[in-house]
Amino acid sequence: MRISVRCKLAWACALACAGTASLGSVLDMAQEANPYAVIWDRDIFRLQAEPPPPQPPPPKPPELPKVMLTGFVGKGSCTKILLAVVPKDNKEPTYYLCLT
Repeated sequence: MRISVRCKLAWACALACAGTASLGSVLDMAQEANPYAVIWDRDIFRLQAEPPPPQPPPPKPPELPKVMLTGFVGKGSCTKILLAVVPKDNKEPTYYLCLT
């Protein structure tokens, strides 16, 4: 099926005329002519999607005991590391650890 030159020319003119009116001006005219556009802005019928809930605050890191290095002990090929775990409350005793 062949399209004639006159038909192609008519389509080209129609597209050129339609391109002169910008899409933005067409939308502006549509909003001015529509008195119910305020409903969309106020969103009283919940037409727009709700914003996502706020992110919860990050969890606090766990409170770790204070570990102090108290010394090294070496005897032959065996080496030991001495540690002291100091509690936050002064009423509790200090724990001493030995790592080989």
